Amino acid sequence: MNKQKRKFERELAYRAIFQIGFEADDMSQIKDKVLATLNNGAGFEQLENSEEGIISSDKYGYARLLVETVINHLQSIDREIGKYLKKDWRFDRIPNAEIAVMRIGAAEMMYLDLPIEVAVNEAVEIAKKYCDEKSYRYINGILNNLGKNLQQIQE
Repeated sequence: MNKQKRKFERELAYRAIFQIGFEADDMSQIKDKVLATLNNGAGFEQLENSEEGIISSDKYGYARLLVETVINHLQSIDREIGKYLKKDWRFDRIPNAEIAVMRIGAAEMMYLDLPIEVAVNEAVEIAKKYCDEKSYRYINGILNNLGKNLQQIQE
């Protein structure tokens, strides 16, 4: 898969994962709603108006894989991210946009075997596009620390 398509699919997944922060239902309902967001194009006009109208697993397989990975491992991903938050910070203090970016970066490092540098860089690029202008800095720090810890465990 070329880099541009992968970046697009990562952004597609980001827009779907972003919805998790607004749902208070049980996990199965959240999964259905997030996948519905993905299937409906996640706000991308060219997908919503496409003839297909639905995101198939073969056309946007990485986006679907990433969304399902985050949902299926949400508690462990959040637990790992939480280890690197400042002591006075909690998840409920972090905007949903930033949490979604960190979940993607963590999922790619922890479960999809993406090289740590690539996962962090891609998460930072999404943060620069969708988050507060300075958020990418702490996202970079948190994911770098998570990545270093994962490397130590693997060695």
